[in-house]
Amino acid sequence: MTRHWSFLIVAALTAVVRPAQASAQVRRLTDVPDSVPRALVEAVIDPVGAMRIVSGGARPRLLVGTLPSGLAQRLWIPPGSTILGGIESSAYGLAIIHSPMSEDSLNAGYRREQPRMGWTLPRERTQVAVMGFVPAPTTVSLGGDVVGGIFCSGGTTLTISVTPVDPLTREIRATAMDLADQRCQPPAAPRPVPFGRPQYPTLVNPPGSGNGFSPGCSYWNQTGGGGTTRLQTTMNADDLLMHYGKQLVDSGWAPGTNQTVSHSWTRRDSTGTLTELTLTARLQPASPACVEIQMEVRSRRPG
Repeated sequence: MTRHWSFLIVAALTAVVRPAQASAQVRRLTDVPDSVPRALVEAVIDPVGAMRIVSGGARPRLLVGTLPSGLAQRLWIPPGSTILGGIESSAYGLAIIHSPMSEDSLNAGYRREQPRMGWTLPRERTQVAVMGFVPAPTTVSLGGDVVGGIFCSGGTTLTISVTPVDPLTREIRATAMDLADQRCQPPAAPRPVPFGRPQYPTLVNPPGSGNGFSPGCSYWNQTGGGGTTRLQTTMNADDLLMHYGKQLVDSGWAPGTNQTVSHSWTRRDSTGTLTELTLTARLQPASPACVEIQMEVRSRRPG
């Protein structure tokens, strides 16, 4: 639900309801006769039918002064707040509440109270490795109307945001969705490695280094290709590179400015198979904030 449609919902609620005292701490809204027809408001809040698509064709229902059924007794209502209402469908619920409490107090209250009502924080999901590398894990936090508070219960994802309406009022939007939101789904089972393909270990990138596709890096227009040769010689690696380098310079190539460092590790498993892993780091002077890391894995069976 975008903020634009949330504004329409709040405006529609204001047009069709009036405040009524429900208890000493929580106020609710009640219907006003001869006001805007409820059916019209329900049509306005879903003009293109997007919610009907995710709800199996049913039109969303306008709620006045009450919470969606999926959030009744499962959502903390701050003291002194007013339940405006919201909308509800079979897989979606939105509650709108006004409160005089500060944003910090409301955020702290939901962090404290929602777990007591059966909600949990999203699991820390294992990132899918791309050729052995995964981004550093991040944490989900509650705060303001940008990040929002995320809670899980079964397959339901609850998102809570708090925004100021005026100096004395904060608006709380609690959105519950029963769709396949990956934040609240169990982690996927690891896929089996096809026979003959090297099994890369999973290495976690340094915190704050991005997701492996940094926009600060310069990319080649075309990559790939090359060849391998195996030599029987007593020359060391530096002498071999000088040998080939002279031929390249003589044919018009110039030494590159990239700095390359490689290190290797080995491990032998219970079958005696020896696996060698090599990490190569390439520093590009043209992109000072970019380092390219390449992993190579190869194995040799005994005998």
